[in-house]
Amino acid sequence: MKTIARIIGSAVTMTIVGLGLRLLTKRLSWYGNLPGDIRIVSSGSKVYLPFTTLFILNIGFSLLMRLLDALARFALPNRRMRARYA
Repeated sequence: MKTIARIIGSAVTMTIVGLGLRLLTKRLSWYGNLPGDIRIVSSGSKVYLPFTTLFILNIGFSLLMRLLDALARFALPNRRMRARYA
């Protein structure tokens, strides 16, 4: 049951993030247009490989997760308490 709740929560979160990115396209014009993002357009097909953009987003999400982990350790210093909320 916990797994289903996490999957649904992840799907809702990804949907909200996707809609947010869609609504903020003018402010995020750099997204997908960085040096290192590869676009291949030929007759009848398009291939897009956003390597640099994904690298930067990965660093940002990693820093966010480290921050949240540090806050959880500060707020719940006891291992037994942390195990309840994991």
